[in-house]
Amino acid sequence: MRTRSSSEIEGLLWREWKAVIKVAFTTSFADDEWRQKLVGFVMDVKTKPVLESSGEVCRVHGQTVWVDLPVFGAAMREAWDVGTASDASDKDAQDRWVNINAFTSDLVETVAAAHKTDPDFSLYGIWTIRTSLEEDSKEEGKPDVTALKAAAVWFIHASNTLLDFCKQGKQFQGKVAQAGSLYRGEFNGFSTERWQAWVVRLKKLAEADNPDEEAKQLVQEALKAAEQAQK
Repeated sequence: MRTRSSSEIEGLLWREWKAVIKVAFTTSFADDEWRQKLVGFVMDVKTKPVLESSGEVCRVHGQTVWVDLPVFGAAMREAWDVGTASDASDKDAQDRWVNINAFTSDLVETVAAAHKTDPDFSLYGIWTIRTSLEEDSKEEGKPDVTALKAAAVWFIHASNTLLDFCKQGKQFQGKVAQAGSLYRGEFNGFSTERWQAWVVRLKKLAEADNPDEEAKQLVQEALKAAEQAQK
């Protein structure tokens, strides 16, 4: 790599991470093999030798290349901001939203299983789950199917880690992880109370009539995974 400054390296990293995230968006949530390969790639990048330029360790915004995965967090946040979809979105956007949530939840679970703490996108799980399970997103309390699918994959792929965070009482600063409108509780992150609220909501949705067979199946799988994690 013949870059000469951290700004040049940053530009390269933005391009590379955007390419990775593009694959995450387009890899079906049902394609476990390819998604896990992509997660494995991200984890492998952390183990690459420290990048040096002219004998000095390369850092971008204080983060060491490669172990700290500089720019990845910013690229993911950008993807989250522009990729959020609902039933009002077109079909491609809906699929992409469920796909990126499947990738992110799988990454969160993989990081935890490796006894690592970084990268940490667990807050993204709260955001997605809150939108579906803690809000009435449609008239008469009927859930947004796209949001429901996106929330379901978090339980399917990361129930063990989500429950562990709830037992640990993992918190976030400010109100970024506050409760949705269905709850009056003061949630500022993960808690056993929040977990129980999620499971109760999943049970209700699993028993409800849902014309979308795919969503119904995902909710049932999510509930099964959540209950299995509790054993």
